[in-house]
Amino acid sequence: MTFKYWLLNCSDWAEYGFLSTDVAEDETFPDSDNYFEIMLYLINQNAGEWSKQMFNDAWNEYLTVQGKELAQ
Repeated sequence: MTFKYWLLNCSDWAEYGFLSTDVAEDETFPDSDNYFEIMLYLINQNAGEWSKQMFNDAWNEYLTVQGKELAQ
């Protein structure tokens, strides 16, 4: 399951609402399970520090749900 799919379908929108809404509206957001690809996308889109931190928080939960090791 990709991060985008998880965020839009499985995550708690109350916790990640702003990020979820932005991703849902952004047709070019990477449908990926690669942290660096998504972070580079956010950087190239001039995402603010709050958005990048929200992504990090959501990413860590995504990895936990996927049973993967937390790595950044």
